[in-house]
Amino acid sequence: SPLDMYATLVHCAIRAGRHHLVEALIDDMAEQGVQRTLSFYESAMKQLAGQRQFHLALAVYDRLASDGLKASAVTCSCLIGFATEVGELERAVEFFQMLSELTTPTIRAYMSVQ
Repeated sequence: SPLDMYATLVHCAIRAGRHHLVEALIDDMAEQGVQRTLSFYESAMKQLAGQRQFHLALAVYDRLASDGLKASAVTCSCLIGFATEVGELERAVEFFQMLSELTTPTIRAYMSVQ
């Protein structure tokens, strides 16, 4: 499917260290009418975080949100860590509040926003 093809391209771009291509690929998906799923976005953020590309992972989250999708509790927990890593503490608190609406945050999540 087109989604699988783009997911593979994003994965390859990240593995090859060509992180700047991720947003361009997402733009291309939108232009081509390829539906982006929560799973697609979460996978891209996880891969980017594995390469310590936290700013870009947050940018991918912004795309997820602009597509009207809601992050899962696990993703919210990860986003707290991403925002903390890049010094966006207000954003970390926002993600913590989102997490709190979905489930009871872990001790680790509490510690991240203290």
